[in-house]
Amino acid sequence: MCNRIVAHGETPARGIAAGAMDNGAAMLDWIRPPQDWIGSVVPSDIEVAVSENVCITITHLTAYPTGFRFGFLALTKMKPGVICHEALDIARQGSEDPDSLPLHFGVEFADGRRADDITSWINIHGGDLGPSAFPESFPPDPEQDVFIQVGGVSTSDCRFSGGGWVWPLPPPDLMTFWIGWPAAELPVQPTRVDATPLLDAVPMSHPLWGNP
Repeated sequence: MCNRIVAHGETPARGIAAGAMDNGAAMLDWIRPPQDWIGSVVPSDIEVAVSENVCITITHLTAYPTGFRFGFLALTKMKPGVICHEALDIARQGSEDPDSLPLHFGVEFADGRRADDITSWINIHGGDLGPSAFPESFPPDPEQDVFIQVGGVSTSDCRFSGGGWVWPLPPPDLMTFWIGWPAAELPVQPTRVDATPLLDAVPMSHPLWGNP
């Protein structure tokens, strides 16, 4: 479970979102990659957050006409329950997990727009940390809004992998990933990457079966 955050539109709007879904797929171009479309992969292997016990890497970006996906890999020297024992103890004593327990992912564009999301590797209370936040109007404005949605799965005791979707495409220039895991003593920190290879890869994405 994760809490999706949009840069301009922090008021939860589940009812509006449901209405948009009822209005057809065209209203949801911002919430996921285009259906029946093959994205163009840009390898990255950027270590975006590293500490004594944790390493989080952005493994690749995948370009689409409307946005991009990114893959991530988190590795730990020991089981995450050991690294995050203090946050887990706090969770056991309360009714919800502390904000420090999930992994944090954010994306900031060169023009200052930013959106952030969280995803849980370990949790006590199910990892549901609050209602999703959606834009106040639909469809959102690609000149003003940014949407990010992240999720992952544990593939071994010390390995957590997953990915995220970001809408829309960034403007040219540097793009900043804000990534960290506070409960593992890994503060959220910036890593700047050039958006040019991602934007250059967009024309190489294509629809399946030649359908526009």
